[in-house]
Amino acid sequence: ASLPCARVLATMDRLPPGHSAALAAMDLLLGPVKAGALDFYGIATNLSHMFSNLYPDCAMRKENGVALCHLGAIPVCTELMRHQDYEVRKLACIVLSQMSFQNEPVARAVGLHPSLPRQLREFIEAEADERLTAGAINVINNIVCFSQETHDAMLSQLLPTLVQHLSGPRTIQASVVSTFDNLSQKAETRPVLLAADVVDTLVTLMTDATFVYCGRAALAVANLVGQEESHPAFQQTGTEQLASTLVGMLSAALQGRTYGGSVGNSIWHPTAWKVAQGLGFLAKADVTKKPLLEAGLFPYLIKAIQRGAGLDSASHDDKLLITHCLAALWQLCFLKETQAQLREQPDILALLRDMSQSTLSGIAEIKKNASGVLWMLQRETAERENAAKLTRQQESKVKGHIMISYCWANQPLILKLKQALQQRGYKIWIDVDVMTGSTLEAMAAAVEDAAVMLVGMSPAYKSSEACRTEGEYAYQLKKPIVPVLLEAGYKPNGWLGAMVGSKLYFDFSELGAFDEKLADLEAELKLRVRSDVVSVDSVSSSRELTKRESAKTQLVQQNSVPEGAENWNDDQVEEWLAGLKLQHLSKPFRKNKVTGSALVYLARCTATPVLLAEYLQNTFKLVPGDALTVAHHLSKWVSPATLA
Repeated sequence: ASLPCARVLATMDRLPPGHSAALAAMDLLLGPVKAGALDFYGIATNLSHMFSNLYPDCAMRKENGVALCHLGAIPVCTELMRHQDYEVRKLACIVLSQMSFQNEPVARAVGLHPSLPRQLREFIEAEADERLTAGAINVINNIVCFSQETHDAMLSQLLPTLVQHLSGPRTIQASVVSTFDNLSQKAETRPVLLAADVVDTLVTLMTDATFVYCGRAALAVANLVGQEESHPAFQQTGTEQLASTLVGMLSAALQGRTYGGSVGNSIWHPTAWKVAQGLGFLAKADVTKKPLLEAGLFPYLIKAIQRGAGLDSASHDDKLLITHCLAALWQLCFLKETQAQLREQPDILALLRDMSQSTLSGIAEIKKNASGVLWMLQRETAERENAAKLTRQQESKVKGHIMISYCWANQPLILKLKQALQQRGYKIWIDVDVMTGSTLEAMAAAVEDAAVMLVGMSPAYKSSEACRTEGEYAYQLKKPIVPVLLEAGYKPNGWLGAMVGSKLYFDFSELGAFDEKLADLEAELKLRVRSDVVSVDSVSSSRELTKRESAKTQLVQQNSVPEGAENWNDDQVEEWLAGLKLQHLSKPFRKNKVTGSALVYLARCTATPVLLAEYLQNTFKLVPGDALTVAHHLSKWVSPATLA
């Protein structure tokens, strides 16, 4: 045993302090296996006990998991999983699961192991014992949920196996539902799960009070289809039970209580911010808003938002909780009764104002959502103040600009439409920043001065509280609305369906028919706007419109740096990332002090988007997809002449 100990001692200067005894013990345990010893059971038992004793200490468990990887534990566990003894196989699964749970480096190492993912699939398909099958599924959960690098590749290989076992024994079902709950929190995974047709089974499990993870099944359902107005899965159960279940889960999470019981020795404590995220999805659907209020959601949202009083010292999880609760509250404020309840909470209103005006870094989404809630309370006053302006709309053709209201998810097509209309001389107002604080005021001014609003219809537009705020304000001011369809086959329902009604819409979902549809749209616009909305110098005319806008709201000019980008601070860079759905990159950008001037420098000094993506990937350790997305958008900041 002296040789393994010597190897450990030689690396002590690269390991966390106070771990020498634990690491030496690990190496001594693994050494005999590497040397071909036969006491697999004793070794696996000791490894499992070591992790069980460390499990309450999350930091210690993660550090020891990484250390075990360096000492070769993954191939050892791979061998142990092939052992004929049931107890050895079980303990191997336990060790792999405990090593990789919420531990990104270990989950990545397990997922990238050349044979382990395939072996896990074969193990699950061949294993007769449901507890071992559930243990292996827990390892898969860690691979696909806690490491982005292995997420995409592993999910495609392992999802069919998971779906197959969703209808298995209860212990296995619990592990699969746990995995689907975690996967449903990722935007890129939701379409995959929907295509796998798992919603009906999850709805059945969420309504089964005897199923220990009925709450997790409900959370997965909320994340996947909660924002839909009328999903077929709810024809029998309705949405009331789903709303009631999630409100009960948020209550349990805020009080630190368990929910739903236990499986084996594992008791589930719901994570408050994850439940709040699911409630935010539910609140997007009008059919679910009143059931949520009737289930008692409002006081729990207020209780969670009150944690924002100490925002400067709030934990990462608390900031996520506040963000999602504010988003849900913004959606519920489309109901008059929610607005009335909020007006009776002066302390909360003061807190919302403080959050919307905060100068703290890293809270862009909190500021946006707090501003949105406040705007909803002030909207009626704004509508009354602008009533006099409605008299100018008595003519069939109104002076003003064309405002394009859209969701960020559809930005590439909208920018193409915007450029085409500007080339034809139309004055265009378009928001290319994330709506926060003063940009909500700029939006209001833009709506008030608009001759007509183009509404980019899509599922993302319908589910966005910011887009709804914008669209309904225009509707209340009786602005002419021209719907533009951006996704083939989409039929608006809920508030968007009511707003556009039976209006003629223009289908831009097929790029091949863009020019034809543009001609039809222009014919409609000529009926809607006066000739002085058209200007030969559309760029300078557009700039005149920005005098009333926030500095954060810009008119996009093709192949140019956004106005003021060189002076962006950390928060504005974070808002730009949020607009690209890349909020998770805020941390590496802040760590590397990437301000607006640095972004402009990168855009101007890199020859091609591919080279820029490679640089971002290598320097900031971004995954390829994120690096390419950032590079693609930065490449739009420079013209071909600049590159030459």
